[in-house]
Amino acid sequence: MPFEYNYSQDKQILEIATSGVVETSSWPSIIRDSLEEGRKYSCTRYLFDQREAKIHVNLGQLFGMPRNAGEFKQPLNARIAILLRKVVPVQKEFIESFNRDRGFNVKVFDNKGLAVSWLEENVSPPTVIIGP
Repeated sequence: MPFEYNYSQDKQILEIATSGVVETSSWPSIIRDSLEEGRKYSCTRYLFDQREAKIHVNLGQLFGMPRNAGEFKQPLNARIAILLRKVVPVQKEFIESFNRDRGFNVKVFDNKGLAVSWLEENVSPPTVIIGP
């Protein structure tokens, strides 16, 4: 399950692209490593592009994943967009609800433009203060 990072400085979005087979048990490390990568850029916007991945879900492992009560050190205002090839409404609702219950602000998309637009909503540009 290879994954790569691409940080878009102008959009302030860290894109995490996965490929190959992604097992449920690998999600905690993907999330933890991605949040750590985002800290390098003071990033609060993440786009998990799963369109090239084949995701194997084990419900027992999925429900055993920790809630975001300190295990994952994410910025308080972090937004996470998950980009899938195609998703039916019930899957979308489940993924969003499951993550919301674990402390993540997550939306699921099958269109990259819509995902990026959502991530950019209400994002203030960085403030530069010069002088006293």
